[in-house]
Amino acid sequence: AYNEMTPTNYTGVLLSTILGVAEPKPQASSIQVIARDGYSITFDLQTVLDDERLLLTKSNDGLWLIAGNYEGSAWVKQVTELYVY
Repeated sequence: AYNEMTPTNYTGVLLSTILGVAEPKPQASSIQVIARDGYSITFDLQTVLDDERLLLTKSNDGLWLIAGNYEGSAWVKQVTELYVY
């Protein structure tokens, strides 16, 4: 995770769009994002569905979770898994 990021314009796919395609079960309430190194963070599912600044973007070292409305520790590099539960 990064604590400070230089302001940048990012492009990618909104996490809410991915979840819309995945169609989580009605009882689902959380999403966990897991990185290659084992780092993970959990978000409230409804918060993610409403957030227009939470996206996955591709970089030279894999997928990154860009969390524009959150502090740097919520940004995840080298995302390998998303769990909705």
